[in-house]
Amino acid sequence: MLKSFLKLIKNKKFLISLLAVNTITFFFGLILDHLDLMLLSVMSYAAILLSIELNQDSPNDEDG
Repeated sequence: MLKSFLKLIKNKKFLISLLAVNTITFFFGLILDHLDLMLLSVMSYAAILLSIELNQDSPNDEDG
């Protein structure tokens, strides 16, 4: 189960969809004037961008 989760996190389309969801969440927080929702979205967005950057530097081996 952990292997499939890690494989999903390395999937570029999944990460881009997470970025899109975080952007939508941020704008909802902006429209509703809800600071907590905006901060949660920004922190999650930063974590996803960090994950993308770390995945680019790691070797892409299929054998595990």
